[in-house]
Amino acid sequence: MRDRYCGWVKKRPSNGPKSSQEAGIGIIHQELNLIPQLTIAENIFLGREFVNRFGKIDWKKMYAEADVLLARLNLRFKSDRLVGELSIGDQQMVEIAKVLSFESRVIIMDEPTDALTDTETESLFRVIRELKSQGRGIVYISHRMKEIFEICDDVTVFPRRAVYCRA
Repeated sequence: MRDRYCGWVKKRPSNGPKSSQEAGIGIIHQELNLIPQLTIAENIFLGREFVNRFGKIDWKKMYAEADVLLARLNLRFKSDRLVGELSIGDQQMVEIAKVLSFESRVIIMDEPTDALTDTETESLFRVIRELKSQGRGIVYISHRMKEIFEICDDVTVFPRRAVYCRA
C-alpha cells in the first residue's frame, strides 16, 4: 500500500501543500527552491506576479512589495538583485521572505542551517526570534542539538522510520 499525505489544517482535512499554504502554513526545504538567474522579487512572486488592468506584469509594484518583505526581515539588499549573486545565508532569507509573502502563520524549516556559516546561522536565528515575537509559529527541524536548545521553546523527538499517518 502506498503512503499518501494526510493531515488536518484549521479543522479541515488537508490534501497537500496547496491547501496547507492557503491555510497559512509555509515550508522552507533543506534544499533551496530558488532560481539563481531571476531576481529576488521574481523568485518571491514566481507564478503569482502582480499584473495591471491590461494583463501586463506590474514590475514596480512587485519590486516594491518584495522590498517591503526584505525590510521586514531587516535585510539590506534590494529585490532587483539576482539571487545567484547572494550568499547561501542571504538566499535562505529570500526563502523566508517568500514564505512570508503567502502570509504564513506557521513556518516549517527543514535543516535550515546545513549550508550556513556560524555568522549566517546567528543572523537566521535573529530572524527566527523576530518571527516568533510577531506571533508566528516555527517548526524547526534539525539534527544539531546545540541549535535546537538555543532556538526552540519546545522539543519533540521523532524516532526513525516513524509513521504518523497511513492511508
